Amino acid sequence: MWATVDDVALTYGEAIPSDRLDAVGFLLDTAQGILLDLDRALPVKVEQGRVSRTTVRYVLCNMVANVLRNPEGIRQESDGDYSHTFDASVAAGRLRLNRDDKALLRGAPRMASLSLNDHGLRRMARDEP
Repeated sequence: MWATVDDVALTYGEAIPSDRLDAVGFLLDTAQGILLDLDRALPVKVEQGRVSRTTVRYVLCNMVANVLRNPEGIRQESDGDYSHTFDASVAAGRLRLNRDDKALLRGAPRMASLSLNDHGLRRMARDEP
């Protein structure tokens, strides 16, 4: 609906191998389902411009690309003196919506302005000699 396998490939940074296209399509469909389950009003927010299609695409592609980057969900690996720890928010090995992406999907807060006029100050300025 909001993102394609090609969008995921751009986010991932390399072409998706042909034997993985179906799996990536499945992950993308599942990620979209997760977003809709979490917020049934998301299509309305997009339609009203409260959340952009670009933002939804970004979030979906990140969810899928994170699985592609670390499908086994490895959190730490070591080889001799070398050790590497993966960020837990992207190393789950499954579709995951992180806190920052959730905030993006909440949409821009409604902005309003309020005029604060103090008519008494104008009168005082006018009455001065």
